[in-house]
Amino acid sequence: MKKSFDNYLFDLFVSKKKTEVVEKKDDIPPHLRIILNKIDLMLTNNDIQYEIPFVFKKNNDFKHLKIIISNLYSPQQICDIIGADEYKSDKEFIDINFEGINLTFILTPLENFPMCFWYYSWDILPTLMNVLLDGYGLRMDKDGLKYTLKANYLLSTKIDEIIEFLGLNFNQYKSGFFTLENEIDYIMNSSCFNANNFFNYKLNSKDHFYEETSEMFKKALEIYEPFRDTTGNFNFYEIKESYLSFIAEYFYDSGLIEKLTGVKK
Repeated sequence: MKKSFDNYLFDLFVSKKKTEVVEKKDDIPPHLRIILNKIDLMLTNNDIQYEIPFVFKKNNDFKHLKIIISNLYSPQQICDIIGADEYKSDKEFIDINFEGINLTFILTPLENFPMCFWYYSWDILPTLMNVLLDGYGLRMDKDGLKYTLKANYLLSTKIDEIIEFLGLNFNQYKSGFFTLENEIDYIMNSSCFNANNFFNYKLNSKDHFYEETSEMFKKALEIYEPFRDTTGNFNFYEIKESYLSFIAEYFYDSGLIEKLTGVKK
């Protein structure tokens, strides 16, 4: 997954959408390039493995950066490495202001880096996916996809498997999106898209990124408004347990039925 830092910078601000021309590297704001290179130098010089989730936003709005880092480091150690005077800690999230940009370090076990990387990529997209997954009694978080009825049973940590479960194109997902609107439109390609579900969905006000998520979610509702109560919406069963057999078969390797019943395969 790890790319050269120059390639990361290129991918961060350049969409590879099939039908549009790729822009030049020069579109990266010079001040941001300098800051990102400073962060990279400080972390790599301390032999710290990290990942920066993908995000596509207008350059003049880019004031927040998520960085996935091993949970073996303490908040104070991270603060010292970055050369900051202070930090704010909220569970696994460490917020540090660095040259006008808010850095949020997400403390994560190394083995969970791949799933965590994709979960925090593409801005609002994971939240929109969770609206659809909720219709099946499922939820995705930084640890993977879970069956949430009765208990939280891990089904998968493979992002391609999760994306395809929703009937979405994984190649398009990993290639990237130009704008927030592209991400919102992408979800409408899901075989189980139902605009009504988004208007009934409650965001978690205790989520660390609630403020920025709620603003993007409002934009999604504006776009989905014309599709409420239309014939093209997927009709979910009211009883979510009705999907158990389908989910257990799709994620067969998870052993969901065994976990629920205690009966071995």
